[in-house]
Amino acid sequence: MSEPIEVVFLGTGGGVPSARRFLPAMALRRGGEWFLFDAGEGVQMRIRQSPLGWAGLRAIFISHLHGDHVLGLPGLLMSIGMAKMEAPLEVFAPRGLQRLIDTVLQVCRVQLPFPVTVRCLENESATILRGSGYRIDAAPLRHRAPCWGFFFREDERPGRFFPEKAQALGVPAGPLYKELQSGRVVELPDGVVVRPADVMGPDRPGRVVAYCTDTLPCRETVQYSLGADLLIHDTTFGEGLEDEARISGHSTAAQAAEIARAAGARRLALTHISARYDADAPLLESARQVFPNSVMAADLLRLSVDAQEA
Repeated sequence: MSEPIEVVFLGTGGGVPSARRFLPAMALRRGGEWFLFDAGEGVQMRIRQSPLGWAGLRAIFISHLHGDHVLGLPGLLMSIGMAKMEAPLEVFAPRGLQRLIDTVLQVCRVQLPFPVTVRCLENESATILRGSGYRIDAAPLRHRAPCWGFFFREDERPGRFFPEKAQALGVPAGPLYKELQSGRVVELPDGVVVRPADVMGPDRPGRVVAYCTDTLPCRETVQYSLGADLLIHDTTFGEGLEDEARISGHSTAAQAAEIARAAGARRLALTHISARYDADAPLLESARQVFPNSVMAADLLRLSVDAQEA
């Protein structure tokens, strides 16, 4: 059975925080561990208001070094230290983050009780982290500063098991079913050999969650988000502000929807919303006209990412 995957939005604003939208931060939780993507100011507060706990934090990913995506990180590290956590922590980010962390900790005279390893993202797309049953890829986006998208990808899952096929081949219900479902060949008492392919369907794709902000619409986003179960995309502007979006290196709601449609995504979540928008409806409607399965992200919104069944 697949580990549950849940996305928790911790900050969905862009540039300037508002009363209802903190600055960018998102968590992805799979089983007993979770990952943080971006760390805008206020991220500590949102984490405390969420079901997340420090002990499960596996790694942090910073898309770029603009203040609204990174200035919550030093305080977050201090809070983790105050919680007496000692497990090593990896942070993936563009070059320059180590200097920011070192400077703040030195000025504030803080010594963390756990090691922090900052891994610099290079210029090319790559797999940057592997875990049990998943990997996380990074790919450069198009923004005013070096900026990266992150793509969580589960490994393929075994295909559907057909007990009626097993019974027809003489496999008795019980432990041998589990052996076949685990990919192991079994031999029956009469010498008949049954292979997993004899009783199971083709492998099923693992789940994919794509996190792409801040960015102009670009082919890299489409390429790396192909078939994504959930695409989380920059939606800083609404209809009529395409020129402003282009100049500032962002996307409109309709452009985000076009990316989701081109990538064949199952669902789109709009985030990085400008503080100029008090109402969500116009942005959401603009996206849904292009890609109907769009949702508006909100701080502390939780979305389950379900597996596709063959």
